[in-house]
Order: sequence, then structure tokens, then C-alpha cells
Amino acid sequence: MPGGDKWLFDLTPASEYPRLATIINRASIGDMPSFGPTMKMGLTSLKNSDASVKHMIIISDGDPQSPGIAMLREFKKSGITIATVAVFPHGTSTQLMKDIARETDGQYYQPTDPKQLPGIF
Repeated sequence: MPGGDKWLFDLTPASEYPRLATIINRASIGDMPSFGPTMKMGLTSLKNSDASVKHMIIISDGDPQSPGIAMLREFKKSGITIATVAVFPHGTSTQLMKDIARETDGQYYQPTDPKQLPGIF
């Protein structure tokens, strides 16, 4: 994302989806160099949330640098699972996506048809 990693909006109830969808649809798409900074923001926000279930979904081609095992352990220790969705992955980049999901007791997905995405979310 140009200008660094940042939130589009804070954690928000799903009932506000129509307003959030407009914000999401205006977002700039970029190629992250590393999962770490964005995942750290998500970890901090989810740890401070009073939600009973805490889950992150990462959609990526899998080529950003690893967030590191220490961060993944912090997600697990905090009871936050991560699902990873590999979209147009590059060669062996799917292994990192699989590792992130496995280390946090989440799921890994590699849809071959865009129609599969709503079922994942």
C-alpha cells in the first residue's frame, strides 16, 4: 500500500457492511513487502477487542516476507486464528500461507474459481 501499512477502518460490527463495502471498494491495492507490520496491527486490535471469537483472514499471492514464528505464536497464545487464502500464488509461496494457517490453528485455502470465495468468507 502506498504510504505504508494503515487501517481503512477500526474493527466494526458486520451490521455496518454497506458503509464498509464502500470504503473497501475505494481502497488502493498494493503488493506488501512483508506480512509483519499489517499482521501486528491486526494482532493489537484483536487482542484489545471484546469479541468472543477472534479470527483474521489473509488474502495474498503469498510472496510477502514471513511475519516470523514469534508473531505467529503470539496470535496462537492470544486465541486468534488465521485463515489464509492464496490467490494467484507464485511458485512455492503457498508454503508460507500454509504455515501461517497451521501455526495459528486456522485454515488454508487456494480457490481455483472466484465463485468459491464467498463460501470461504
